[in-house]
Amino acid sequence: MDLPCAKEERNRYDVWAAFLIGKVLVLYHGCTGDARIEDAVYRMMRQLMRHIAVNTLFNWGAARWYECQIPLLWLYERRPEEWILEMATLLEAEEIDYVKLYGRFDFRKPHASRYWTQINHVVNTAMALRAGR
Repeated sequence: MDLPCAKEERNRYDVWAAFLIGKVLVLYHGCTGDARIEDAVYRMMRQLMRHIAVNTLFNWGAARWYECQIPLLWLYERRPEEWILEMATLLEAEEIDYVKLYGRFDFRKPHASRYWTQINHVVNTAMALRAGR
């Protein structure tokens, strides 16, 4: 899988879309049993690992890192390779820590000067709760 940007732009590429593609492929496999999916997810995750090993998660990728755990764990059940666990650890290390954040978070309606971010996005909050964070 090549990233949808030039090599010099990759450090600014938010990988969240790849997390979602992985989830969709795993769900598709569950519905169809399509034998091509395992290899596609494997190749995608290997490429993603190469990317995140040198580029820090940010924006949506940092806010929703745990969505990549779904295809990663699915893949690990089929191919228990050490790099998959390393990738899971690397993703978690670069997360937005919602437990710490919400321990001191101001849940009042933001002032006009405070802008929307991935941190206060209601879906990210709900997904963080769902992920056990």
